[in-house]
Amino acid sequence: MSKKAFICGSTLALFLMQPGTFLAAERSETDMAGEKLLQQQQLRQSSLALANKMMGHISLAKFAMTIKMPRQTTHQIEKAQILRAILVSQLPEPRIEADFNYGKIDYAKNVRVKEHYVPVVDDVLLISDYEDIFDYLKTLNVQETDAGVVQLKVAINLDDTKDALDSALQSIEQEQYDKAQQTLAAAFSNAVIEEKEISDPVLAISENLSLAKAFMNNGQYEKSRFTFRHVQALMNDALEIGIDESVVKKYSGELDALQTALRKKDPSMARSIYDHIDEWIRVVRRP
Repeated sequence: MSKKAFICGSTLALFLMQPGTFLAAERSETDMAGEKLLQQQQLRQSSLALANKMMGHISLAKFAMTIKMPRQTTHQIEKAQILRAILVSQLPEPRIEADFNYGKIDYAKNVRVKEHYVPVVDDVLLISDYEDIFDYLKTLNVQETDAGVVQLKVAINLDDTKDALDSALQSIEQEQYDKAQQTLAAAFSNAVIEEKEISDPVLAISENLSLAKAFMNNGQYEKSRFTFRHVQALMNDALEIGIDESVVKKYSGELDALQTALRKKDPSMARSIYDHIDEWIRVVRRP
């Protein structure tokens, strides 16, 4: 074979190989772009969960200060500060806008109704940090009037959050407890743009069931009863989303019995229903 023929053949072979090379490179770039997008989505979800928890700690700190528990307030502020620092390190800017689901608990004292919010993240009520508050609340002349899941639309400025948390800690150190409570209340309420009911009946029922289960798991039977009452009211919506009428009637009957048992503070009845809640959630979400 002549040198000229060899060069032409080599050039043709190289030309024929190039499309595959280009396609492989293009696929590689596409894969990398997809992985990057997935990582960004995962980071955002993680950041939103942390922001939800941070807001929960601020709400708890505010509530603890309202019932004059400065040590518990300080503990919750410090937890919120840690989460805020993590969020600052993760996010490109100090603003977060999102919709979060919270368990809203109403209390009445001296005819005044006050509210407290407990974050619900991935079907888990973050209640372990709340036990001391709930236990102390039992010793006070405070009556629970309602509990259920609501959706809060929030716009959080992490710089403003830092200023508020630092200021509240300083007020506690100076024993200016009313000032600390007002600062914490403003930090939470200023971030909330809107409070509304969950529009999706499937999500509304399942989130309230998750909330009730968490309350029951921690012996908070009165809160569970109020939350189940919301589930009961939402059962009519279950028919509209395709759940069989006989199933709705069956679970409605069980909810009636459970609420009666919880009103009597019968833990044995509560435990007998507890394991069924996951089944209820699966049935509701199945359609």
